Amino acid sequence: MNKKEISEIRRRTNPSKTTASAIFGCYVTASGEQISSFSVPTLDMDDQEGKQYFGIFKKILAPQLGSKSFNLDMDVNFVANSEAHKFLMALRKSRMKDGGLRSRLYEKIIDNVHMEQNYLILIDFETYDVPNKKDEELSDEVFSYFLVAICPVKQSKDELSYITSSKDFHNKSNGYVSCSPLYGFMFPSFNDRATDINSALFYAAKNENGSADRLAKALFGSELPAGEESTRTKFSDVMRTALGDECGMETVRQLQRELATIEEAYESDPEARVEPLKLNKTDITQILEQKCGMEKHQSEAFSAAYDEAFGSDTELEPQSVMELVKYKVSTPNVSINLKREAAGDVQMRTIDGIPYILVRADDGVELNGIPLDRIPGGTEFSD
Repeated sequence: MNKKEISEIRRRTNPSKTTASAIFGCYVTASGEQISSFSVPTLDMDDQEGKQYFGIFKKILAPQLGSKSFNLDMDVNFVANSEAHKFLMALRKSRMKDGGLRSRLYEKIIDNVHMEQNYLILIDFETYDVPNKKDEELSDEVFSYFLVAICPVKQSKDELSYITSSKDFHNKSNGYVSCSPLYGFMFPSFNDRATDINSALFYAAKNENGSADRLAKALFGSELPAGEESTRTKFSDVMRTALGDECGMETVRQLQRELATIEEAYESDPEARVEPLKLNKTDITQILEQKCGMEKHQSEAFSAAYDEAFGSDTELEPQSVMELVKYKVSTPNVSINLKREAAGDVQMRTIDGIPYILVRADDGVELNGIPLDRIPGGTEFSD
């Protein structure tokens, strides 16, 4: 699924558009014991409760592909012959009304998800009359799918709460509360605005104890792709290998500028942006050589390091390579965040043999909210 397709499903994930008769759930201890399983009829939900339930499902439909959301494509043999895929199809066919199938799904999740606290499994089954692109009054197909969210549960803090019976305030805990989902998935995918039983959309806020990897493998027979953070770390190592001590601030700044320009041009084209932009090794190497001043021997080192880190044929999305919206300059003790257009306000200089990061400050400087006065004659600030 691309961002546009995810957004289309996400927009209808709310109480006013749901076709679900109930939300199903299972409350699980950190040790994997089921405390309770339940169903909540959607018609019995008040406005606030409905927003809370569907707000959780909306979060697993994250548009950050490659960062929190991942397209999992199942191979032909898995789809044709595996018991796991037959189970997914049975769940979909049952419209989640078969308690035995739901219990098997809970057990499968519990076997693969390991958390240090209790957690909540929630299930929503939906149908969507997909509007025709040219005439929204017509429907291309009925898309049937289910969403599963897995949320940590924590105990709320004791607070002074109003007690109706005594008409005063006392120390009281509101019990256990659900947090934002840590994992989740949607099956089947909505690829090309149509049902695709060969694919699923998987959500992982983080991969705690390898739970996301195990769950993706157990349910969909697929490896979870490397996340954005992992890709950026690998790309940083590739750049360090290629350039070594010659990787200057202007080189990285120019690379970010070029990648951002390419991404923005692609996003501005409504036809092209259906699929996320991806660059291959040759594309990135050309940018480094033609725009960033990388020399021949450095290009060769970059190519070898790229092959080892990603594979020679791997394509990368620009935003997975580095942050494109802002700059972050950091040392072990200092971190400076800037908007992209302010990148020229920061320079690296060596003064008396000591490297410094210099920040242009002609618009005034504050320390902990207090404005600092300048001292005429060259010294910038008083201590």
